[in-house]
Amino acid sequence: MKLNLSKCTFGVEEGQFLGSYVTRQGIQPSPTKVDEFMENPPPSTLRDAQGLNGKITALSRFISKLADKAMPLFNTLKGCIEKSNFQWTSAAKVALQGIKEALHKLPMLASPIPGEILQVYLSTSTEAISSILVVEREGE
Repeated sequence: MKLNLSKCTFGVEEGQFLGSYVTRQGIQPSPTKVDEFMENPPPSTLRDAQGLNGKITALSRFISKLADKAMPLFNTLKGCIEKSNFQWTSAAKVALQGIKEALHKLPMLASPIPGEILQVYLSTSTEAISSILVVEREGE
């Protein structure tokens, strides 16, 4: 194995790692990815919509009930085999705005401590099932 020292970082308390920002308290989405997503205009082409869905997928672990929130966006791609079939709908526009609002209230992901009590929350809808593990620390 050969390391490229210009790409390596040693002995740091926090920093970027695999697209996330890691600290002692937990894991947060990369601020640059969030900013990039927030500044992104609504897609006008099929390729833009596919790129938007990729960005949503990268942030998916941080947004609660994302499948329900993003379903109108995913539906714009359903059956859209040819570029000329792409249509940006008003439902997709509202869904994108809802996701952007959810990005303002992102939680921090934390690693469980052995022996700590974890709670499982399960949410279902007609289109998606989601679950989350939650731990309460110091009232939060």
